[in-house]
Amino acid sequence: MIQRNRFGQALTIAAMLMSCLAPCLQASAAAPANRRETAVVQDIVLSPDGDLAGQVLETELATVVSLHRGAKMIAQTPTQQEGRFVFRGLRPGVYRLQSGASGATCRLWSVNAAPPSAGKIVQLSGSELIMRGQRPLGSAIFGDPIILGAIILAGAAIPIIIHNTGDDPPAS
Repeated sequence: MIQRNRFGQALTIAAMLMSCLAPCLQASAAAPANRRETAVVQDIVLSPDGDLAGQVLETELATVVSLHRGAKMIAQTPTQQEGRFVFRGLRPGVYRLQSGASGATCRLWSVNAAPPSAGKIVQLSGSELIMRGQRPLGSAIFGDPIILGAIILAGAAIPIIIHNTGDDPPAS
């Protein structure tokens, strides 16, 4: 009978702690949805003449590629065979390419200043939504210091409470 009471008490304490943690878990799970998504910027090296080469992967969707610097469209060019295009005489800087539903933000570099990771051409695909993986449950629980602290506190408090509520024989 004593074991059943201890189990019931431990279960009650665990249920109370989880009900306290539920709002924290919900807030932690909702936090990434409120974050502003940042655009991926591609580093591209220009040719020595300042030419930017690229390819639209869904050629049936678009036949014209536009080049923007800030809010201003500075050039347009038709796509050639297999969706290839070239913009000539550009200077280094940040540009936005748009072709139908396809788009990309590019940081254009001169040949001498380009980082080693810079590509030679830019590719535009029909979807900017890139799935990089799901957030594992472990990072949601153990990534938040408040939740991690509550779990550690519960792990220490439950055995102490169970031990202290035991039915010890009376002292004589």
